[in-house]
Amino acid sequence: MIRRKTALTVFVFFIAALVPLHASPEHLVVRTFGGMEPLGRLTASGMGSLGADLTMDTGYGFSPGLELYFHLGERVEIGAGCRWQLLRRVYRSGGDSDEQFGFIPVYIATRVFITEMDDFRLYGIAKAGYDFFRTTSAFNGILEASDGGPVQSVSGGIYAAAGIGINYTIKERPKWGLDFSTDAAYAFYGARGTDTNGDTYRFPYQALTVDFGLDWRF
Repeated sequence: MIRRKTALTVFVFFIAALVPLHASPEHLVVRTFGGMEPLGRLTASGMGSLGADLTMDTGYGFSPGLELYFHLGERVEIGAGCRWQLLRRVYRSGGDSDEQFGFIPVYIATRVFITEMDDFRLYGIAKAGYDFFRTTSAFNGILEASDGGPVQSVSGGIYAAAGIGINYTIKERPKWGLDFSTDAAYAFYGARGTDTNGDTYRFPYQALTVDFGLDWRF
């Protein structure tokens, strides 16, 4: 049921994003990318010993994704995107590989091209939206509140990211073009969990993301 709701939300989000894109299809950019999160840290607020925050390092992650952009002037692109984080584990004393989590953010995005030299362009990128939070039962079992037991349900929250990247033109044709792009960014994911007593706790996740994409221009 949760997967169906997530898929429906993503579908509606992209349909809404295509409304302004339909007005100028010759300026459409379809970006497919593979993202990596070499560094990440998840915090369970108030779930450590004596009510302190529990901070856990996370495993290396991979996230495929799709973004759609249209031009707003010569140097600015705006659009929408979605990335699907494959589940990754948390590292803690006595933990095991089944303790996994992941996010699925949907967002609006903008790229601002700063400089251009031959086929290379430097750009800044910013994203903001909402993320869906996914966990395994083993993950929920390690988050024992002092009096509320393990987490019973989770929900997503605010997603935001900002970084810098490079775009390189591979092909330039009269009606289409192909670029390679890569960027590194800091990303924040918000989430919440509720225990058996109905108490709610925050689970902010922070990560360094590195994306490698193919930008199809039409």
